Amino acid sequence: MAGPVSADSASGVPESASGVADSASGVADASALAFTSKSWKCSKPTGKKFKIKNSSPNERWTRLSYTNPCNHKWYVRVYYKNSGGVVFSYPFTVKKNSKGTKTFKPRPAWLIKVEASKKRP
Repeated sequence: MAGPVSADSASGVPESASGVADSASGVADASALAFTSKSWKCSKPTGKKFKIKNSSPNERWTRLSYTNPCNHKWYVRVYYKNSGGVVFSYPFTVKKNSKGTKTFKPRPAWLIKVEASKKRP
């Protein structure tokens, strides 16, 4: 499940999660928070990429679409910031050779970044 992420004491935003904090106010720029898409190279088969994108049709919830042509799982972690300014993370696993969507409640504008790893974090 989603859980809070420890924040940097100076800005209130974890450096590893956003890197977009305004040092004067401690607030991240809303336009810089929006996530659109990202891809990572597969180990096997070579030349293929795991892709994930924000395909949210409205502003009340977030839908992430993914395509995984790789012969291994991906462990994905989505970072978002709620209206109160608290940074949370939402982890999920993508099976090998799969396509699909993941829907969750945070609004698309609240997304900070998406990370993926071949190894369980």
